Amino acid sequence: MHSLMNIETVRAEDAWQRLAALRELRVAIAALEEACALLVGLIDETTWQSDGVRALHELLEDMHRVASGHVWTITGRMWELESVIAG
Repeated sequence: MHSLMNIETVRAEDAWQRLAALRELRVAIAALEEACALLVGLIDETTWQSDGVRALHELLEDMHRVASGHVWTITGRMWELESVIAG
């Protein structure tokens, strides 16, 4: 006799941990997106030129690039976890 479905059993604890991880990833993404928005504002405010402010401006741009990269990395991990949860 052939099985019509291959049902994978998932323990409740495993499912709970996956959902908790997903929630934490969403919190991290929200925090990084907020930081990116604040950095954009700071970048705009430091566009006038002086040596010290120029260095600060460049640092803020670098921080924004790094934070944006983390948003994409964590978003990818969240998508992976969502696909595992969805089965």
